[in-house]
Amino acid sequence: MTEQDIKNFELINDIVRDYFSIRGSSYEKFKNIILNPEVRKEYIAPEFRGIIGEDHRAHYTLPNEKKIEFDDGWRMFQNIFYEFFHEFNMGYQNYLSNKIKINGQEVKLFKFLRKWYDEKDEYHRNTILQKARENSITSWGSSYEEAFKRATEKIGASKLPDKDLQITLSFNYADWFMCSTAENWSSCLNLQSDYEACFWSGLPGLIVDPNRVLLYITDGKTKSYRGITTKRFINRTWGMISENDEIVPIRHYPQEFLSDEDFANLFPFNVSKENMENYSFVSKYPLKGILYNKFDESIYIYQDFTAFSKNPNGDIYIESGPSGFHKVNDIGLFDEDTRYDYTEGLDGLIDSNSELIDHEDNGIMCSSCGDRCHEDDMLFGADEQMYCENCYSDTFCNCDVCGDSIFLDDAHFTNDGCYCEEHFSDRYSYCEDCGEVINNDEVIEHNNKLYCFDCFNEQFAECESCNTIVDNDEIQEYDGDFVCNECYKEKKASEKEEVAWWIKNYYLICFTYHLNQD
Repeated sequence: MTEQDIKNFELINDIVRDYFSIRGSSYEKFKNIILNPEVRKEYIAPEFRGIIGEDHRAHYTLPNEKKIEFDDGWRMFQNIFYEFFHEFNMGYQNYLSNKIKINGQEVKLFKFLRKWYDEKDEYHRNTILQKARENSITSWGSSYEEAFKRATEKIGASKLPDKDLQITLSFNYADWFMCSTAENWSSCLNLQSDYEACFWSGLPGLIVDPNRVLLYITDGKTKSYRGITTKRFINRTWGMISENDEIVPIRHYPQEFLSDEDFANLFPFNVSKENMENYSFVSKYPLKGILYNKFDESIYIYQDFTAFSKNPNGDIYIESGPSGFHKVNDIGLFDEDTRYDYTEGLDGLIDSNSELIDHEDNGIMCSSCGDRCHEDDMLFGADEQMYCENCYSDTFCNCDVCGDSIFLDDAHFTNDGCYCEEHFSDRYSYCEDCGEVINNDEVIEHNNKLYCFDCFNEQFAECESCNTIVDNDEIQEYDGDFVCNECYKEKKASEKEEVAWWIKNYYLICFTYHLNQD
C-alpha cells in the first residue's frame, strides 16, 4: 500500500465512525477491515486475490480505438469547427497531439485553427457563435473572439490525454467510497448529493460483500475529497460474481462507453455479455456478515436489479430482484427506504458536527388521525393529502385498472373489485330498474335505458309477429302467439274481414259447387 492509500483508509475510517451512525460492533468490524489490508483481502473473492496488486487493484490498458467513442472534447471539436474538420480531413490523432500538417509542414492545430477562422468572412465566424450556443457553452459571449476562446477552453478541459487510458479492476475501498464523488458528473452515491434518502449512507456496508467488484476507466488524473485522493473516473460500473463464475455488470455510469461485450473481451476472467437487468443472478458467495446502523437496520446501497435472499442456514446472498432498498434485521428481509431526513450531503454533517441518526425521518402526519408514519406506509388520497393505511381505507379505494385513488362515494364496486368512473363504464352498467351491476356484454338496451335480463323480462316482451319490444301489459295471446296490441287488432280485423267475405260469398260458392256436380 502507498502512503496515500493508508492515509485514505484512515480518513475514511474517521468519517464513517463520526458521521455514518454505524452501531458499535459493526463499526469495529468495518474498522478492522479497512485499516488492515490483509484482513480486507479476506473479503475479496479468491478468484481475484492472485491478480490484484498490493493496492488491491489490477490495471488493464484500454485499446486506443475505444477512446474516440467517449472523448467529449473531440465530439465538440467536430461539431463547433465542422467546416475546418472537413476542409482538412482531420483525424483523432491530430486532435490528441495538437498537430496537423499544412502544405507538408507540421504546425500546432489550435494555433492554425484560430488563424484559419480569423481569415474567413463574417458568416463563417458567426457559425462559431451559433455552435458554441448549441453545445451549451453558457459563457460563449457576444463576439466571435469570445466564443472561440470559450469553445477552445471547454474542448481543452474535456479532452482526453494523449496517452493510454486504463481500466482498473478495484477492490481498494477508497475507490468504492469515492465512486461518484469529486467528479464532473454526479449520482446518488456522491457523498455530496442532496437526495433525501442519503443513498451514500450505504457505502460502508459494501465492504463485507465478497461478490462485488468496481470497474472504472481513468486517464490517470486524481480527484480529492477531504484529503481522500484517488484516480478520477471517466466511467465506472459495479460488477457481481454469479454462481456461474461470471462477473455480471450492473450498470454503466454516467453512460455506457464500453459495451458489456467489450468488457468481456478485455479481462482474463469471465465477464457476462449481458448486464444484471437481463441476467438471472444468484451471487456465488454469501455476504461475510452484515453491517448495521444505530436503527438496527442493515447498511447497503440501493440495489439495482437485485435483492437480498436468505438460505435456511441464515446466510445472506444476493439474487435477481426488484430495484430498491433491501434491508435485513433480526426478523428477516424487507424493502424500505432509509430513515434519514437529510439533504445537505456529508459536508453538512461535518460542518454541523452531527451524524445521520440526528436526522431521523419522523414520518409524515396522517391528514385524518394526525398520527405520524414512515413515508413508505403512507398513501396519497384522491384529495392529494397523505393518509395512514387505516384512514385511507375508510375514505378511499384504488381503481383496479388504473390504480388511481377514488373517494369511496365516487367509486363503483363489482364482484371483481373497485373501479373509477371511466374504467367502470368501459366494463359495466347499472340496471335501470333494480340498480344491479351488469356486465356490458350482458346488458339489454331499450328506449335508451339499460336493463339486466331478469328486469327486462319482467317488464317487456317481444311481439312474435312484428318483433317490437313492448310492455308486458301490451301483449295479448292470439292463436297461440303472443303479440302486441297493434298486431292483435290487425289480426282481429283481418279475421273479421275473412268471415265477412265467406258470408258474402257463401251462396255463390254453394251454387257453383252444385252446378259443377250436375
